Amino acid sequence: MIETFSEKDIKGLLLLSQLEKWDYSEADLHTIFSSGDVFGHRNENGDIVSSVAVISYKNQSAFIGMVIVRKDYRKQGLAGQLMKHCLQVLSPEMNAYLIATKEGKHLYQTAGFKTVDYVSKYISSEYTPRAFKVSGFIHDP
Repeated sequence: MIETFSEKDIKGLLLLSQLEKWDYSEADLHTIFSSGDVFGHRNENGDIVSSVAVISYKNQSAFIGMVIVRKDYRKQGLAGQLMKHCLQVLSPEMNAYLIATKEGKHLYQTAGFKTVDYVSKYISSEYTPRAFKVSGFIHDP
């Protein structure tokens, strides 16, 4: 059964994120809860085994993200149920967007999403800020 999660569930969502090697932080989850809704499934022990977030923008469009299913619960239709639920809670007039990994592409296509563009994510183990000029001011971190 799909549940609506709250900020009380952050610890469980962080555990799910870590188990599946996603990089959500506690601050990320507080931000998501402040701007959207988070749904998912629990197992018989009460552990969170799936999640999805829906963030609406002025009731005109929505972003779907944080689609995670614990590895030992995959291939049971949980992600499909979550996608169907997300699309049901949104108004039919709203445009829904998401960024798909190659692993999730089939799920999203099955739900009716179409590829419109591609994005890349670059990760670095370190970042060295440098001075830059912005509107006449110099910012030097």
